[in-house]
Amino acid sequence: MGVPKMVDEFHCSTFAATVGFSVYPIGFGVIPLFTSSLSEEFGRFHLCILTTFLFMLMHVMMALQVALQSILGLC
Repeated sequence: MGVPKMVDEFHCSTFAATVGFSVYPIGFGVIPLFTSSLSEEFGRFHLCILTTFLFMLMHVMMALQVALQSILGLC
């Protein structure tokens, strides 16, 4: 639903907008493969605090972006 708005706002192709929206859910599948053992090492409480902060920080950064390259993580 957000692809047409992204194409209009950033003047990019539909493919580039789709890649921008696809990177986010791919992270949900890939990141846990590498971070699943961290709770055993550092405890769940510290890990939850850190990841909650990073989650909020990334959403604020995405909301404030003005360039497509920043959204795709290329810059």
